[in-house]
Amino acid sequence: MMNNTIDYGEIWKTMREESKKTNFESDRFWTMEEAVKYDTQIKMNNWNFSRNLIQRIDFTPDSKVLDIGAGPGTLTIPLAGMVKHVTAVEPSDGMLYCLKENIKAKELNNVSWIQKKWEEVDLRDLDAPYDVVVASFSLAMPDIREAVIKMNNVSSKYVYLNWFAGMPSWEKTYAEAWQRVHGTPYNIHPQIDCIYKVLYDMGIYPNITVYPDYWELVYPRMEDAVTHYKRIVNATTAEHEEILKKYISETFSCENGAVRMKEKSYNAWLWWERS
Repeated sequence: MMNNTIDYGEIWKTMREESKKTNFESDRFWTMEEAVKYDTQIKMNNWNFSRNLIQRIDFTPDSKVLDIGAGPGTLTIPLAGMVKHVTAVEPSDGMLYCLKENIKAKELNNVSWIQKKWEEVDLRDLDAPYDVVVASFSLAMPDIREAVIKMNNVSSKYVYLNWFAGMPSWEKTYAEAWQRVHGTPYNIHPQIDCIYKVLYDMGIYPNITVYPDYWELVYPRMEDAVTHYKRIVNATTAEHEEILKKYISETFSCENGAVRMKEKSYNAWLWWERS
């Protein structure tokens, strides 16, 4: 490490552990229902969201790609039609089910998968090296330094990390709801700045692209929104529920019984070329 004054890898670990105390979904796997719902959103407009992300990745038809935290195939499925092979790493049963269904639907024969968390993946599980290693919105690893070292070791050309630049709009609502229910501060998960400083101390000086994103939350009924937020902020009493109903009605727009919010957030790509 070049900077012996502040260990940002340890800051990452501490912030991540502290965030679990106020976000009761931080380590929870997606349920099948949630995975299918997310998969449906991703496939809207012919995978438009995914294709916009892929435009930021440098690859060729001969590229081998490793997609860490692949979800239902957000990047894997569109990329598979453009590259030689994609290896998807995804631990969630629900997400992996959707990924396999999407592979079948697209009749792809150049996608393999590993059902493990990235920190559990052994190098023997992989067909390294990969021309492109990408982790998009999947950087919940407990030790970000070790996670990046492993990514770097299996890449022959590029590594791409896509993560939040500042608190995303949906998490801002979690923070506000937590504050109202419990009267104490909400602990945010570490953001892209912490990752940048970890990389910098490792002697990796990544390129950075910050871009806006609009995240829309939609609940068919007020009850659905309240149920979701009760789980997120550990609301356990009738009084808590009333506080949440009041917060949601003041913060979200309510149209024809549905509850919805759409706000602007910022995300960031960090990427570097292996020397």
